[in-house]
Amino acid sequence: MTLKFELIRKIDFKEKHRELFADMLKKQGKVQGDFSKKLDRCKLACFVYIDAKLIAIGAIKPKTNSDFSKDKANLSVLSHEFEGELGYIYIYIYIKIMKARE
Repeated sequence: MTLKFELIRKIDFKEKHRELFADMLKKQGKVQGDFSKKLDRCKLACFVYIDAKLIAIGAIKPKTNSDFSKDKANLSVLSHEFEGELGYIYIYIYIKIMKARE
């Protein structure tokens, strides 16, 4: 089993990265809006592969102000101290891959 992490800066994003990222966000089912535009909001993205199969994504993206709200972290006083956040985290594990590795 080969595990590969690919870190890509915003200036190096290609159309293939946008397509892969959008596809993973669709599978995640929690992100709203145009999936094809989400990657371009990010400063850095990570793609994780097992044996050349994409299994996970994550990115440094602009902060979400609602995360600091009373309903979530209740830390609105700290909101101004952050510009970005780790987000769009999604791990897509194939049961067949994992069982084959046992």
